[in-house]
Amino acid sequence: MSSTSELAPALWIRGGVQSGKTTRLVRELKTWMNQAQLPGAPAYPRRGELARKVLMMAANAENGQRLRERIHQTIGLGLPLTVTTPLGFFPEEVILFWPLIVQHLNIPGLMPVRLQAETEQYLALKLWSPELDTGVFRSISESAPLVVQNLINLMELAAFAGLPLTGLGELLVNRADYDPDLGAAVTQAILQWRSWCLARGLLTYGILLELYGQVLLPQAHYQAQLRQRYDAVLADDLDNYPALARDLFQVLLAQGVRGVFTFNPAGGCRLGLGADPDCLAGLADFCRVETLADLNQSVLGSQPQALVSYWLTDPRPQLPETLQSVQTPSRMQLLTTVAETIIQAVQAKTIAPAEIAIVGPGLDAIARYTLSQLLSQAEIPLYALNDQRPLISSPLVRGILTLLSLIYPECGRGLEREAIAEMLVVLFQEKAEIDPVRAGLLADHCFRPDPENPSLIGATEFSRWDRLGYQACQAYEGLRTWIQDQQNQLADVPRNPVFMMDRAIQRFLWSRNLNYNQILDLRKLLEISQHYWDVQRRLAQHSTASSPAYGDYPAVATFFRFIRTAPITTNPRLPRPIPAVTLATTFQYRNSRLKHRWQFWLDVGGPLWQNGGLVTRWQSPLLLRAQTGDHAEIWHDEIARLQRLLVDLGSRATEKIYLCHSELAVNGQEQLGPLLGLVELVNPVAEPSAPL
Repeated sequence: MSSTSELAPALWIRGGVQSGKTTRLVRELKTWMNQAQLPGAPAYPRRGELARKVLMMAANAENGQRLRERIHQTIGLGLPLTVTTPLGFFPEEVILFWPLIVQHLNIPGLMPVRLQAETEQYLALKLWSPELDTGVFRSISESAPLVVQNLINLMELAAFAGLPLTGLGELLVNRADYDPDLGAAVTQAILQWRSWCLARGLLTYGILLELYGQVLLPQAHYQAQLRQRYDAVLADDLDNYPALARDLFQVLLAQGVRGVFTFNPAGGCRLGLGADPDCLAGLADFCRVETLADLNQSVLGSQPQALVSYWLTDPRPQLPETLQSVQTPSRMQLLTTVAETIIQAVQAKTIAPAEIAIVGPGLDAIARYTLSQLLSQAEIPLYALNDQRPLISSPLVRGILTLLSLIYPECGRGLEREAIAEMLVVLFQEKAEIDPVRAGLLADHCFRPDPENPSLIGATEFSRWDRLGYQACQAYEGLRTWIQDQQNQLADVPRNPVFMMDRAIQRFLWSRNLNYNQILDLRKLLEISQHYWDVQRRLAQHSTASSPAYGDYPAVATFFRFIRTAPITTNPRLPRPIPAVTLATTFQYRNSRLKHRWQFWLDVGGPLWQNGGLVTRWQSPLLLRAQTGDHAEIWHDEIARLQRLLVDLGSRATEKIYLCHSELAVNGQEQLGPLLGLVELVNPVAEPSAPL
C-alpha cells in the first residue's frame, strides 16, 4: 500500500480483475458508518446517521443494482444512498436544474422533452438534409443515415470528454487531417442541431451531457447545491467512466466531500464509447492510493499480465493444462462440438450450466440460434446477455402496423399480400381460426391493394370460398366488420394512431397468453409511438398547427414508415434462468463483470480478435481528453490491445478455458487470426461421446 497524501479525504483503490476492489469499497463505507460523522454533518444520537446522502456510482445499471444489494447486506437499509451511473446522473441533474440552465442560456422555458435515439436520428436527418445533398460530408460516408449517426456520436463523445462543441471542426482538421471545409461544416451542423433542439425544448443525450459539463457544473450555485446534498461519493470501476465524471468528482473533493474510487488498470472495456481511463487515472493524485494484490483464483494465476505477454510474444510458449481447444473444419461442426462438450459435462454433473460462458468478439445470428437449439434439446437453457433485436422483427408488431394501414386512408403504399397473410395468421393464431394456408388464399383473392384505400373484400368474392371453412370465414368477416367500424369513427373524429394501436391490441391480442418477449415488443411499440407523437406535438407549437394533425393522413403514413424503417430495438430484460449457460460478446461479458468456471472462446482463430474486443465510434480516439497514457497507446498497438482483452477475460475464468476454432468461417473463408498460433499449441479435447 502506498499513499499520495495521508490527509486526502478520498481513497483510491487500485487492483486487477476479481482482486476485491468492490469489497474494499463497501468495507470502507462501513468503517465510516461505525466511526465519527462525515465532515460537515451535524452530530446525531445514533451512530453513523448521516445528514445527507451518499452518492454511489457504478459503470452500468446492472452493476449498480448488485452494488446496492451488497451494501444493504453488509451495512443495512438505513443508509440514505443514491445509486446511479454517470450516464444516468448527468441527464437527471440537467432536468432537475433546468430553470437554472434556461436562465443562463436565455432560451424558451419550455418543459423539456427527451428525444429517444431513433427519433433523434430521424429529426437530425430531416434538419441536415440540405447539407447532406451538397455532398460536403461525403468523405465521412456515402450513406446519409450513417453520416447523421456519426455526427450525433461525435457530439456525444465531445460531451463525454467535456470538450466545447465549437472546437470539433478544428479537432478533426488538426488531429485527423480532414479538409478545413469539412471541419467547418461539422461544427456548423452540430451547433445548428443544438440550437434547433433547445429552441423547441428537445433534449438529446448528447445535448444533456454538453449542458451538464459546459453550463451546469461550472456554476457556483450548482456546486454549492452538490455539497448540501452529498456527504460522500463512492464510484466503482472508474476505468469505464467518461472524463466528465472526473470534473464532477474533483468539484466534490475540493469541497471536502469524502470519496472512495476503484480502478482497474487493465479494464476500460468502454474505451471508444466515451470512457477515458487515462483521464480518470489522474484523479489518484488527489487520493490516498491503496493497491490490492491480484488473487490467484483464475486460470491466469497471480500474474496475469506477465503470463499473457509471454503467450503472445514467445514463438512456442508452454501453455497450462487449463487451456484446451475445440477444433473442427467447418463453423457448423464447431458449434455442434461446443454444444456437445457442454451437454456431456453437464449431464455428467462435472459442472452446472450457470458456471459456463460462451464468449466471442462478435456473435452472429447463426451462432445464437444454433447453440440455443442444440442446448435446449438437452434441456439446458441458454441466456443471451443483453440480446437486442429490431422491433419490426416481431410478427405481432408487423401485424398491428398492417392492420392500421387498412384503417387509415392514404397508408396503403407498399402494403403487400404477404403482409396481409401474416396479419391474418397473427391476429387469429391462438384459436387457429385462420391457418397459414387459408391466410394465403384470403390475401391472394380478397385483398385489394391501393395506395390510397387498400381494402379487404368479402370472403364470398373468392370463387372457391367454400375451401376456407366456416370458422375462417367467420373470423375474417369479423375482422372486416371491425375495420369498417374504426373507419366510420375516424371519419367523424380523427384519432391518434396510438389510441388505435391500443384498441387493436386489446381486441385481438391481449386476451391470448402472450409470452414475456411479446409483451415487451407491444409495450415498446406503444412507447415509441407515444413518444413520436409527443415530439410532433412539441414541434407543432413552432408551426402554424396547434396540435398534431391526426386527420393529416400522409403524416400518419410517415409515422408508419418511421416505425418500419427506424433502427428501433427491443432489449428484453428477462430474468436470468437458473441454471443457464451465458452467451455474450467479449464487450458485454467484460462490461457486466461476470466470471465463470469454464469459458468457451468462440472463433478464437478468427480476425475479429485482432481488434482486441474494442468497440468504437467514429473518431473516438480523437475525443479523449488524455491523449497519452496506458490506454491511449492501445489505439496504435494491436498486441497491447489484444493482451488487455485476454487478461481481462482470462481473469474471469476460474478453472478452464476452451479455445474454439474452425478452419473455415461462416462465410467459407479460411480463418487466420492473431490467436491461431495458440490454438495449434493446445491439445484438442476428446471427441464428445454423448450424441445430441
